[in-house]
Amino acid sequence: MLERRLLKILLADDNAINQKVIDLMLQKLGYCADIVSNGLEVIEALQRQTYDVVLMDVQMPRMDGLEATRQIRLMEQSSINRGLVQDLAPLTIPVRIIAITAGAMIDDREKCIAAGMDDYLSKPILLEDLKQALAQRSVNSKQLVEHQASITDNATSTSEVLDPKALRTLRETAGNDADDFMAEMIDVYIADVPKKLKIIEQAIETQDIKELGRISHSLKSSSAIFGAILLVQLCRELETIALSGDASLEAEFMAESSAAFFTALTTEFDRVRSALIVERQKLDS
Repeated sequence: MLERRLLKILLADDNAINQKVIDLMLQKLGYCADIVSNGLEVIEALQRQTYDVVLMDVQMPRMDGLEATRQIRLMEQSSINRGLVQDLAPLTIPVRIIAITAGAMIDDREKCIAAGMDDYLSKPILLEDLKQALAQRSVNSKQLVEHQASITDNATSTSEVLDPKALRTLRETAGNDADDFMAEMIDVYIADVPKKLKIIEQAIETQDIKELGRISHSLKSSSAIFGAILLVQLCRELETIALSGDASLEAEFMAESSAAFFTALTTEFDRVRSALIVERQKLDS
């Protein structure tokens, strides 16, 4: 089930047996997870790469799950306030954190939510409960749109919309013809994306989930070339939904979240287009 691996999962638990059991459950659901043993290692992992979901044990040595979650949320908010994602690499939306705990007290869930966690699973974890908790990550468009709006209000420069490393890589690929190559690539991209957005809109209207997966993958690939991080993430969310094979998830998206996603896509493309036009003008000067 290759499509499930589009969802990057980090499992944090200090108990080796728990790690093996939960990892086996994830494999049965088609997921592939990285595994760490405490809260400090969670933060270090998030500084190295992006994860969609963290399955966070509450009681761990060195730093427990509650404190790790509080620190992650503070770092995310700091990045959002600056319109940049610098503290966690390259986290384009707040990571979904799901508590996993053997605690059975009534206020355990409240403590987890208060710390900034998004969901709560009690040990021993049931396979169906884990499946449902992970499925929520793919339909959380409200969080995507709110985060997108927050950085739109703050971001103004090209480097806050496009990853400078991606632009440098593109120039290096072209070699001596970099200026002409970049200009052509930007022109083609700006002309092509509105066509893809139209196809996405039509696929949503006709509930053509297969076409939605195909075109969102195509838009994700071309946007990644320019380092349009948030636009790539939005496309990835759409692709994950379309390829999930979960009819209930697809139906929920079509019924409740599709309009919000499309608005977020078009709004973010406007930002990307403006940033690319700035880059294009530099080439002409």
